[in-house]
Amino acid sequence: MNGLIDWILGDLSTSGRIWSSLLPAIVLVSYFAFGLVVYSIRILFRGQLRDRDMESKASSVLLGKWIHLYFIWVTQPLWFLIRCCKIPASAVTTLSLLVAIGAGISIAAGHFALGGWLYLFSGMLDIFDGRLARAQGTPTPGGAALDSVLDRYSDGAVLIGFAWFYRDSWV
Repeated sequence: MNGLIDWILGDLSTSGRIWSSLLPAIVLVSYFAFGLVVYSIRILFRGQLRDRDMESKASSVLLGKWIHLYFIWVTQPLWFLIRCCKIPASAVTTLSLLVAIGAGISIAAGHFALGGWLYLFSGMLDIFDGRLARAQGTPTPGGAALDSVLDRYSDGAVLIGFAWFYRDSWV
């Protein structure tokens, strides 16, 4: 029990800090690596994933359509959870901003690992909000504008966190 309290309070040894920072990465990399193997096997037997939302978008030079489809497939458990809860897309957009603000606060406090993970989660929510609006049949120009503006605020929150942390440095 003391170990859990120490972990929550951040009162850890050097190796404890390293492992507590690496644990989310180990879990996510393992999940995505296992998902890559399963997705590759799925392609062999059932063919490429069909996703109307992704097929309507152009693929980028850096990330091809295969990577996009793999990401959509591997994040389906979170996507189904959000969709089954019937959360409005604007609420997911707002939650994405709040998580990014948490990332900025974490970074300002010097907790870069936590800030990075929160910012990654914020980005995943940002991917889901537009998909959710289209799946619910509620996309509007106002919703797209709100998403775009709140995305810039999310970026700004993280940059302000870095600026606050490095306020007394040449950085």
